[in-house]
Amino acid sequence: MHRKELNLATGVQVEIAQQAYLVARLVVVQDADLPAPDGGEAIDAGRAAELTKPPEPTYKELRAAEYNLKSTGEQFAMQYDDAKFGTTTWVDWQDEIKAAIPKP
Repeated sequence: MHRKELNLATGVQVEIAQQAYLVARLVVVQDADLPAPDGGEAIDAGRAAELTKPPEPTYKELRAAEYNLKSTGEQFAMQYDDAKFGTTTWVDWQDEIKAAIPKP
């Protein structure tokens, strides 16, 4: 693994070798010329990327993101209009989200 540094004053770019270590279930990346951390197991860049990959969002998180596209006030207004005019706009919108992001 390498990181690149650019000196903004001179425009010179340098690559600095780095090493990843697994230390107590944490991935630590540091310059390769530094000593390994205590109890650290050297790992390659692929394994470091795999361990630091964020988890996939759950269906609840995905649905919450969709529901939050409309404010609570907008949703209440949709419900009020549905009750007043006999429409199903809010329920239809909820059904669209539930169909697009089904419960497992």
